[in-house]
Formats: sequence, C-alpha cells, structure tokens
Amino acid sequence: TWTSPWKFSNQFVQSAVGGWVLAGKMLYRSGLPFSITDGSLASTVDPSLGAPLLASYSGTGSVSHHCSASNVDTPCFSSSAFVAAGAETTFGNVGRNSFYGPHFFDMDTSLYKDFTVREKFKFRIGVTAINVFNHPSFGNPSQNIAGGGFGLIGGTQSQPTGPYGTFQGSSVAAGERLLVMNARFNF
Repeated sequence: TWTSPWKFSNQFVQSAVGGWVLAGKMLYRSGLPFSITDGSLASTVDPSLGAPLLASYSGTGSVSHHCSASNVDTPCFSSSAFVAAGAETTFGNVGRNSFYGPHFFDMDTSLYKDFTVREKFKFRIGVTAINVFNHPSFGNPSQNIAGGGFGLIGGTQSQPTGPYGTFQGSSVAAGERLLVMNARFNF
C-alpha cells in the first residue's frame, strides 16, 4: 500500500490530487503437480479398480517434466515416450505427481481516495482491477494416454482467491480482467 506523499497549499488542488492510495497484491505460483495415467490399464490389470493407473515409460525419447503456456498448441510430451495405452500388463512405473503444469501469475490493484465530509464522516471513491494485466494462467494438460489430446492444455485455471470467491460459476473463475468502481460512506 502506498499513499501519495504530496501536500498542496491550495485546498482545491489538495482535495483533487493529494491523498490517493495505491494498493495491490501479486501472486506467483509454480505449476501444480500431476501424474501421467493410462485409463485403459485398470481393465487389464484388475477390472475391479475402475480408476486410471499410472502409465509406464517406454524407454525411448526424453520426457519434459514441466509444461508451459506454449503447450496449448503443442503437446507437453510425446505419447511415444510411454507404453501404448492398454499394451501394459502391470502397474505403471511413472512416478506419482512427477510432472508439473504451467505457473500461475495474477496481479490485482486498487486506487482510492478518502474525502473528509466532517470530522467523523468520510466518503471514499475508487477502482479495483482484478487480473490487471489480463494474463491467462493455463491449467494442467490432458494426462491420460488413453484419452484424446494427450499432453495438450485444454483450458485455464481458476484464481486461488478472488473478489467473489472461487466457487464454480464465479465471474472471475476463468481469470479474465475485472474492473470494479466503488464508492462508500464511512461514519
């Protein structure tokens, strides 16, 4: 939080220009971990499991363990680096949560000013910008080698905090920029 330090002798100029407050927060987080799975492996190993099991490395090619925003159009890893879907007959050998999705970045700022009406009464006007740079933060890629779009990022991730919370259907769930103008009377 930063308050403008300038003081003006002219009362009108002081009311208009002096006393503005700039506040903000920045959030940067490394990518969230995820596991590469084989959705068809459960029926081969033990049909009663019903959930995807970890995939297995094929031993050919290198595998990047970090994905970035560029993986929206280009797969994060190649399916050839893993045993083909359904071809494995044992539990997979890929480590749990050994891959990481793209990082998350968000910056929110507020600019406001208090006007004194009387000694105990103040009127505040301001604006708040959520995701001020309108920077998309992408989610983890598709991690099931038996599914379509393996290794591609299919969407954005929700903000961990927001003005309305992070419940499903929140207006900033997808991370778009939001400007809120406000005015309030404190007494």
